[in-house]
Amino acid sequence: MGVDFGQESVKAAKIVIAGISEHMPWTGGDSLIHADRIDWWVEHNAPLLTSEELFPNLDRNILPPSVLNKIVENVMFEIPDGATLKFDINLAVNQLIPFLKDKKDLGLHSDLLTDELLQLIKTGVITNARKNINRGKTIVSHATGNKALFRYIHRNPAVEFQSLYKINRIDHIAQQDNLIAIIGGLKVDLSGQLAVDSVGSRFYSGVGSSDDSIRGADYSKGGKPIVILPSMSVKGNSNILFALPEGTGVTITRLDVHYVITEYGTAFLFGKGIRERCLALIDIAHPDCRKYLLDQAKNSFYIHSEQSGNSYKSAYPDQWECLHQTKRGKEVFIRPIKAVDEDNLRNFFHKLSDQNVYMRYFTHIRSLPQKVLKRFSDIDYHKDMALVALYPPKTTQQEIVGIGQWIIDERGGMPELALQVRDDWQGQGLGKFLFLRLIEMAKYYKIIKLKADVLSDNKAMNLVFETAGILYHKKPK
Repeated sequence: MGVDFGQESVKAAKIVIAGISEHMPWTGGDSLIHADRIDWWVEHNAPLLTSEELFPNLDRNILPPSVLNKIVENVMFEIPDGATLKFDINLAVNQLIPFLKDKKDLGLHSDLLTDELLQLIKTGVITNARKNINRGKTIVSHATGNKALFRYIHRNPAVEFQSLYKINRIDHIAQQDNLIAIIGGLKVDLSGQLAVDSVGSRFYSGVGSSDDSIRGADYSKGGKPIVILPSMSVKGNSNILFALPEGTGVTITRLDVHYVITEYGTAFLFGKGIRERCLALIDIAHPDCRKYLLDQAKNSFYIHSEQSGNSYKSAYPDQWECLHQTKRGKEVFIRPIKAVDEDNLRNFFHKLSDQNVYMRYFTHIRSLPQKVLKRFSDIDYHKDMALVALYPPKTTQQEIVGIGQWIIDERGGMPELALQVRDDWQGQGLGKFLFLRLIEMAKYYKIIKLKADVLSDNKAMNLVFETAGILYHKKPK
């Protein structure tokens, strides 16, 4: 049930026929039509069909638990308390909704009210208390669920039904601050073009509000347009492709796609060039497909031919991810470096002082060559290792503020250790934490010894060794 385009249809129609039912809930908003506009009345008092009666054989759990749980983890990372949510009418998206149970004061401005969303309203997760528009009200256009849902919305002033035209007008969506739009995708190509309704010549749905939701969230102050999709289809094919199949409709253009989330992570594409987009999307593709996607991108000159793809040769060691609080109370996210960090690593270098650079590289250099950036970021985790400290921790738009790494000596010597912390983050114990974390990892990977070349006047680095409680030997040069 819902108002959909009811008001607009009545205004445009020459003859209006109204169905009358004592079981239809009385709702606020765009729900009333003056009796003078009705030409014919048809009474039909059968109970409203529930969603189970409408779709008795529908499998609502299309994402397997292992995939769902990881996608949920990545999506929840992007949703702050107090955000207003707008959902696509999509089974995969609907599976995420119950996992919002630990959020606080969420708002709802969406096409459809479901049993899952009603549960969040009843448990106080969705309160609409922090909305800057329609505060205290749930705004939807239609509803489907069980009889309890129909009873809840009947004469309930906290739920307002508005036409789809109003719900999905981009300027209306954008007026709502902190609006998070979550839509489900079918396929995405390496440039960021997204297919929602069709793949090739086969259609899976009709025209929905996905593009309006994405653009509205983009314009919303503090908003986020999020696309979710599993890395693989039910048939075992990659949902991240070099190019969309011929005949596929591009529902969302590459310029409008900001966040793409799979079970393997989040690709933030806004403002990125084609090389950065490719690396970001390959990073969240299924591991079995990454090398093939990289080769396709290199063959088409989307990515430089020297991109080694070392990080795709072994599984990403996510067990070493952690949050760390510095001495000044700032929280950073520590994780192994990824190939997609190449540009972030360049930005990190250019925020270092000349003295900081000299202490690390023993010479004055103005920039890191591309091949060095690739070597440091695109590593084979079976051999080399690097940890980056990212700030702020709870967003995908992060800066590198520190890095610790070891690089295997191909001639059979000891792996070489190096640490570097941005000048404005020094003195907070970050370098020492990275050092101890690398020592812990070295023990795990059965690396017995590490070496480090350190200038005698590098007081910060020498202090790390002296206070870490780790056995070490100096060999002055």
